Amino acid sequence: IYSTFYENSDHPNLAICHLELGNYYITIGNFYLGLQNYKKSLDILKIFFNEAHPDIADCYYSIGNVQYMQGRLSLALESYSESLRMRMSIFGENYLGVAELYRQIAKLTFESITFQNCKKIEITNSSQNVMAIESNNFFTNDHSNQSIDQQENIIEYYMKAISIYQQILGSDSEKLKQVQNELEKVRELKENTRITE
Repeated sequence: IYSTFYENSDHPNLAICHLELGNYYITIGNFYLGLQNYKKSLDILKIFFNEAHPDIADCYYSIGNVQYMQGRLSLALESYSESLRMRMSIFGENYLGVAELYRQIAKLTFESITFQNCKKIEITNSSQNVMAIESNNFFTNDHSNQSIDQQENIIEYYMKAISIYQQILGSDSEKLKQVQNELEKVRELKENTRITE
């Protein structure tokens, strides 16, 4: 309807239409069409607004969510990072949308490293028992600078998310407790790895 009314032009209201269509397709499990509509919405918004606009930041966030659900973790990380950059420039650090992105990026990086380690283990070990044990060892014996930086970033981002949730939602917030539990699991895995090395 919007496309007909605006004669297929790139009107801002078309961006809303594509965004809503994207949301609909995601709810019925069609990630491909959901992602395509989010990207169309993003392209239109970029024509009319500058880079640091809340709607553009939200589009990147939605795109990142789909990429995350598709298992395309490196692309999701790029989308989340861009959304984070914009939200921070618009709203500052003390904003719930920023906290959520800190948390998402930490979780995604955690899963990304776990996936990479599992792939390496699957290639080098034929025993399923060994693979299962090793795949739970998130912080493996990879001591490269990149791996160490990723480990520190995960903890740092969780800490930033916790700080924001605590300031805005209070110490009794269920959301805060969830993020604190996630951080505690990461720290436990890291400590267990040091013990077994």
